Amino acid sequence: MPFLSPFDLINASAFSSLWYWIVVALVWTRAAHAPMGIPMEHYDRARAVGGEGDLFALLRAGVARQLGVGRRARHVFVALWACALTTLFGLSMLGAELAQALFLLALPLAISQLLVLRSAQRMSAMEAEVDPLMAEMRRLRLWLQGLAVAAIFVTAVFGMNQVLTRAFL
Repeated sequence: MPFLSPFDLINASAFSSLWYWIVVALVWTRAAHAPMGIPMEHYDRARAVGGEGDLFALLRAGVARQLGVGRRARHVFVALWACALTTLFGLSMLGAELAQALFLLALPLAISQLLVLRSAQRMSAMEAEVDPLMAEMRRLRLWLQGLAVAAIFVTAVFGMNQVLTRAFL
């Protein structure tokens, strides 16, 4: 029986791996399901059970959560994301399939985080009325869902191209 190293057990062909596609589906489901870190059903339940006061408190908590993280470590997060995306892009250009797969997951996630922060900043500047805040939250969720669909489509097409190219070479 030949000796197998840990690197022999790890398959770097991510686009043909079921686990990669499970991660892609889970990441984008989570990103579109809870735009400010709080699932959208909680907002609807807060309005139904507690009225406008509970819904407003929940909206403000989500906005404060996003802005609090953004204010404390904004420069660190930007530097880390820029470093990670640049490294993944460079490795992708060299042909590393795992880096390509991670880049196609990380870049849209970075864009989604920018959308969430921009929306949180707009919501913090709005009047203390629930309806405009919920309209902004629904608009954000729609943008995130559109981004998720586009990211999954681009990833699927790119991955299919990679798998077919590898199969015919």
